[in-house]
Amino acid sequence: MTPSERVAAQIHATEANIRLLSSLIPGLTSELAKERQALSRLWLQVLPVGKIPTELLLEIFALLVEPTTSKPTMTKEPFDARHPFQQALRLSQVSSSWRQIVLHAPRLWAAGSVDVRLQKMEKHPQKSYLAILQALLDRSAPFPFTISIWDGSASSRADEPFINDVTRLLTPTMSRWKVLSVNERAFESFARMFPGPLMALEGVDFRYRARRYNAERPLDTFALCPRLRSVKVAPSGIFEMSRHAEHDVLRMPWAQLTQLHLSEPLDAATCRSILLQCTNIVAATLETVEWDKGDLPAPLTVLPFLTTLKMRFQKMYDPVGEVGVGSFFRPLSLPALADLNVEFDCTWPTPDFSAFQHHSPNLVEFSLKNCPISAEELRNVLRLSPILTVLALECDTSLDTDLVQAFNFNPMQQLVPRLQELYLRGSAEHFAPRILEAAIRTRMNDTVSPDGVARLRKVFLEVHPYPQSAKSDMLYRMRDLVQHGLEVQIW
Repeated sequence: MTPSERVAAQIHATEANIRLLSSLIPGLTSELAKERQALSRLWLQVLPVGKIPTELLLEIFALLVEPTTSKPTMTKEPFDARHPFQQALRLSQVSSSWRQIVLHAPRLWAAGSVDVRLQKMEKHPQKSYLAILQALLDRSAPFPFTISIWDGSASSRADEPFINDVTRLLTPTMSRWKVLSVNERAFESFARMFPGPLMALEGVDFRYRARRYNAERPLDTFALCPRLRSVKVAPSGIFEMSRHAEHDVLRMPWAQLTQLHLSEPLDAATCRSILLQCTNIVAATLETVEWDKGDLPAPLTVLPFLTTLKMRFQKMYDPVGEVGVGSFFRPLSLPALADLNVEFDCTWPTPDFSAFQHHSPNLVEFSLKNCPISAEELRNVLRLSPILTVLALECDTSLDTDLVQAFNFNPMQQLVPRLQELYLRGSAEHFAPRILEAAIRTRMNDTVSPDGVARLRKVFLEVHPYPQSAKSDMLYRMRDLVQHGLEVQIW
């Protein structure tokens, strides 16, 4: 055999070996995968994580997918890397056993918010977005879930076929909607697609164009929601209409609500009318305009469970009638009110607010911001708040030397004797910070009786204009009080 023939024979034998080995590769790869799966199962039996009961593992998974906030948050693209859907998906890809656990745990897929978009998206083709939405809705059943319906399109022209596809997916799940958030542009589409009732709905946060509704065509989308307890609503364009419209344009089951947030531009008369209907309300935040309708009478109404009330009246630049806020407080009787936060820029309603305090005698926390209240008026307010423990003032006109000195410990006649936290923002032109420091010291004195005047625990001061060096000196002088437990911050 010649050398060339020997080489040709070797080539033939080598090619045959390659074909043989190549034919074995798929089988060996399959066997390798099986052995790796078996090894994983064996390791799980040895490692601590493999001994965790499924119920406990589900609790750990729930912590991993739980959103950072319970409030629906809208991102530029739905179901991004931070969304609980993606976290659950990652958990399902760790191992086959974890995958079975995650896929059969609707609680994990119901975490976070179901982001429903009614406009085209940059990174999500419509088909892939609908597929994710379908998977999320199917895997979360039968758990209730939070849903956000959002339209961020610049054009008013809707993509009707896409909206129809979204409606088809969402309609069977309406009985599971627990919390709903709808932005202004999407509200009209939402009201048309899902007229209600939403039987499981507990909370709603929405904006809408108020000019589209009137007494003949009221907004009653949420009027029949038996479990609704929390409402946050922000109409646009209602101010011009609400001066002449009936207050029942916005129809809600007010009597069953416990949480209420009304945002401007609802006027004060409308806000008051709504609040007086909320007989089971616990916390309310109302952002409105200063009263401009004169003295509209309302009977004294007791709201027995209202503990937190935040009121912000915006300044009226074109008032129709009398401007003020007294008419809002006059009919309110709030025996459980503990926390009151007030902000407005008109005349302080001394008679009406004093009557309000007599009907609401259990105030513990009180905050005044930007209110033109005089020192004497504020002193009268504080006299009617004997159990006040937290006071926050951002009112330059009320902080004068006499008022600051009134905070001094006096066994015979003590202002707010139970005060423990004091937050002041004012001008050094009206009072000397050293006088305030002296008053603070009297409330940290060892002679203060536990049954009489409480010791201060926190003092936060923002004094302007006041040199930074003077603020540092004041803080240095009060270092002995800090050592005795007083928390002090000075800006």
